[in-house]
Amino acid sequence: MLRLRWDKAREMVCEKAIEQGDPVLAAKIGGFQFRDIKPKTASEIVDIHYSYGTPSKYNPA
Repeated sequence: MLRLRWDKAREMVCEKAIEQGDPVLAAKIGGFQFRDIKPKTASEIVDIHYSYGTPSKYNPA
């Protein structure tokens, strides 16, 4: 759902940049990608307690 709104907003801003005579900006905006980094972040968790803020050897009280 968020992705659909992102794509529509990006398209509208690209059109606005073209209307204002800035095709370079429009190309940069059009090339920008929305990425969900949650899977990457989750894979980098060393200790699950650290992510919850509970005390552990990685996250002392």
